Amino acid sequence: MVFLLKKKVNLAKKYIALNLNYAETYFKRGTLHVEMGTFGQAVEDFDRSIELDPTKPDVFNNRSYVHLKLNNFVKAINDSSAAIKLDPNNSNAFANRCAARVKIRRFSQAIWDCERSLQLDCDNPLTYYQLALAYKGSGDRGLAVRNYSYALELDPSLPQAMDDLMRVSGQ
Repeated sequence: MVFLLKKKVNLAKKYIALNLNYAETYFKRGTLHVEMGTFGQAVEDFDRSIELDPTKPDVFNNRSYVHLKLNNFVKAINDSSAAIKLDPNNSNAFANRCAARVKIRRFSQAIWDCERSLQLDCDNPLTYYQLALAYKGSGDRGLAVRNYSYALELDPSLPQAMDDLMRVSGQ
Protein backbone atom coordinates (compact mmCIF):
# COMPACT_ATOMS: atom_id res chain seq x y z
CA MET A 1 0.00 0.00 0.00
CA VAL A 2 2.74 2.47 0.96
CA PHE A 3 4.66 1.58 -2.21
CA LEU A 4 1.59 2.35 -4.33
CA LEU A 5 1.06 5.67 -2.54
CA LYS A 6 4.71 6.63 -3.07
CA LYS A 7 4.38 5.75 -6.74
CA LYS A 8 1.32 8.01 -7.01
CA VAL A 9 3.20 10.83 -5.27
CA ASN A 10 6.05 10.47 -7.77
CA LEU A 11 3.59 10.61 -10.66
CA ALA A 12 2.08 13.77 -9.19
CA LYS A 13 5.58 15.29 -8.91
CA LYS A 14 6.17 14.62 -12.60
CA TYR A 15 2.84 16.17 -13.53
CA ILE A 16 3.57 19.23 -11.39
CA ALA A 17 6.94 19.62 -13.13
CA LEU A 18 5.03 19.88 -16.41
CA ASN A 19 2.38 22.25 -15.10
CA LEU A 20 3.39 24.18 -11.96
CA ASN A 21 0.15 26.14 -11.77
CA TYR A 22 -2.41 23.37 -11.52
CA ALA A 23 -4.06 23.57 -8.09
CA GLU A 24 -5.84 20.22 -8.38
CA THR A 25 -2.55 18.31 -8.71
CA TYR A 26 -1.20 19.86 -5.52
CA PHE A 27 -4.48 19.00 -3.80
CA LYS A 28 -4.30 15.38 -4.95
CA ARG A 29 -0.66 15.02 -3.97
CA GLY A 30 -1.42 16.59 -0.59
CA THR A 31 -4.18 14.04 -0.09
CA LEU A 32 -1.73 11.24 -0.90
CA HIS A 33 0.66 12.67 1.69
CA VAL A 34 -2.16 12.55 4.25
CA GLU A 35 -2.71 8.87 3.47
CA MET A 36 1.03 8.26 3.90
CA GLY A 37 1.16 10.23 7.15
CA THR A 38 3.62 12.79 5.78
CA PHE A 39 1.65 15.72 7.15
CA GLY A 40 4.26 18.44 6.71
CA GLN A 41 4.42 17.75 2.99
CA ALA A 42 0.63 17.62 2.85
CA VAL A 43 0.40 21.11 4.34
CA GLU A 44 2.91 22.42 1.79
CA ASP A 45 0.88 20.99 -1.10
CA PHE A 46 -2.41 22.26 0.30
CA ASP A 47 -0.84 25.70 0.82
CA ARG A 48 0.25 25.78 -2.83
CA SER A 49 -3.15 24.56 -4.03
CA ILE A 50 -4.86 27.35 -2.07
CA GLU A 51 -2.41 29.94 -3.44
CA LEU A 52 -3.37 28.88 -6.96
CA ASP A 53 -7.12 28.53 -6.33
CA PRO A 54 -8.57 29.73 -3.02
CA THR A 55 -12.14 28.76 -3.97
CA LYS A 56 -12.04 25.03 -3.16
CA PRO A 57 -13.52 24.15 0.24
CA ASP A 58 -12.14 20.60 0.16
CA VAL A 59 -8.56 21.88 0.14
CA PHE A 60 -9.19 24.00 3.24
CA ASN A 61 -11.01 21.09 4.86
CA ASN A 62 -8.18 18.64 4.18
CA ARG A 63 -5.61 21.09 5.47
CA SER A 64 -7.79 21.52 8.56
CA TYR A 65 -7.64 17.76 9.13
CA VAL A 66 -3.85 17.82 8.81
CA HIS A 67 -3.63 20.68 11.31
CA LEU A 68 -5.71 18.56 13.70
CA LYS A 69 -3.20 15.73 13.30
CA LEU A 70 -0.34 18.17 13.96
CA ASN A 71 -2.10 19.63 17.05
CA ASN A 72 -2.38 23.04 15.37
CA PHE A 73 -5.91 23.55 16.61
CA VAL A 74 -6.33 27.28 15.89
CA LYS A 75 -5.14 26.73 12.32
CA ALA A 76 -7.57 23.81 12.03
CA ILE A 77 -10.42 26.04 13.18
CA ASN A 78 -9.42 28.77 10.72
CA ASP A 79 -9.27 26.35 7.79
CA SER A 80 -12.56 24.71 8.74
CA SER A 81 -14.16 28.14 8.95
CA ALA A 82 -12.80 29.00 5.50
CA ALA A 83 -14.24 25.75 4.10
CA ILE A 84 -17.61 26.52 5.71
CA LYS A 85 -17.61 30.03 4.27
CA LEU A 86 -17.09 28.54 0.79
CA ASP A 87 -19.57 25.69 1.38
CA PRO A 88 -21.99 26.14 4.30
CA ASN A 89 -23.23 22.55 3.82
CA ASN A 90 -19.84 20.89 4.29
CA SER A 91 -20.49 18.48 7.15
CA ASN A 92 -16.84 17.44 7.39
CA ALA A 93 -15.71 21.02 7.88
CA PHE A 94 -18.13 21.40 10.81
CA ALA A 95 -16.91 18.08 12.22
CA ASN A 96 -13.25 19.10 11.93
CA ARG A 97 -13.96 22.44 13.56
CA CYS A 98 -15.79 20.64 16.34
CA ALA A 99 -12.81 18.33 16.95
CA ALA A 100 -10.43 21.29 17.13
CA ARG A 101 -12.73 23.20 19.48
CA VAL A 102 -12.96 20.19 21.78
CA LYS A 103 -9.16 20.14 21.95
CA ILE A 104 -9.01 23.78 23.04
CA ARG A 105 -11.95 23.29 25.43
CA ARG A 106 -14.49 25.48 23.64
CA PHE A 107 -17.20 22.97 24.35
CA SER A 108 -20.35 25.00 23.63
CA GLN A 109 -18.98 26.00 20.22
CA ALA A 110 -17.93 22.40 19.58
CA ILE A 111 -21.42 21.16 20.40
CA TRP A 112 -22.94 23.64 17.98
CA ASP A 113 -20.53 22.56 15.20
CA CYS A 114 -21.20 18.86 15.80
CA GLU A 115 -24.95 19.36 15.80
CA ARG A 116 -24.71 21.30 12.53
CA SER A 117 -22.53 18.57 11.03
CA LEU A 118 -25.06 15.93 12.08
CA GLN A 119 -27.90 17.92 10.49
CA LEU A 120 -25.99 17.57 7.23
CA ASP A 121 -24.79 13.96 7.71
CA CYS A 122 -26.60 12.11 10.48
CA ASP A 123 -24.71 8.82 10.02
CA ASN A 124 -21.16 9.85 10.89
CA PRO A 125 -20.02 7.93 13.99
CA LEU A 126 -16.92 10.10 14.45
CA THR A 127 -19.07 13.20 14.71
CA TYR A 128 -21.19 11.56 17.41
CA TYR A 129 -17.95 10.64 19.17
CA GLN A 130 -16.73 14.25 19.02
CA LEU A 131 -20.13 15.42 20.25
CA ALA A 132 -19.83 13.03 23.19
CA LEU A 133 -16.38 14.45 24.00
CA ALA A 134 -17.82 17.97 23.89
CA TYR A 135 -20.69 17.05 26.20
CA LYS A 136 -18.30 15.27 28.54
CA GLY A 137 -16.09 18.37 28.62
CA SER A 138 -19.07 20.60 29.32
CA GLY A 139 -20.07 18.37 32.24
CA ASP A 140 -23.17 16.75 30.73
CA ARG A 141 -22.47 13.06 31.36
CA GLY A 142 -25.94 11.95 30.25
CA LEU A 143 -25.63 13.40 26.77
CA ALA A 144 -22.03 12.22 26.58
CA VAL A 145 -23.14 8.62 27.30
CA ARG A 146 -25.96 8.85 24.77
CA ASN A 147 -23.63 10.09 22.01
CA TYR A 148 -20.87 7.58 22.79
CA SER A 149 -23.51 4.86 22.58
CA TYR A 150 -24.86 6.13 19.29
CA ALA A 151 -21.35 6.38 17.82
CA LEU A 152 -20.79 2.75 18.79
CA GLU A 153 -24.13 1.67 17.29
CA LEU A 154 -23.02 3.17 13.99
CA ASP A 155 -19.46 1.81 14.24
CA PRO A 156 -18.77 -0.81 16.91
CA SER A 157 -15.07 -0.75 15.97
CA LEU A 158 -14.41 2.60 17.68
CA PRO A 159 -12.31 1.35 20.61
CA GLN A 160 -11.71 4.79 22.09
CA ALA A 161 -15.46 5.43 22.17
CA MET A 162 -15.99 2.21 24.11
CA ASP A 163 -13.24 3.10 26.59
CA ASP A 164 -14.63 6.61 27.06
CA LEU A 165 -18.17 5.30 27.44
CA MET A 166 -17.05 2.90 30.17
CA ARG A 167 -15.23 5.71 32.02
CA VAL A 168 -18.08 8.22 31.78
CA SER A 169 -20.79 5.73 32.73
CA GLY A 170 -18.73 4.47 35.66
CA GLN A 171 -18.52 0.85 34.50
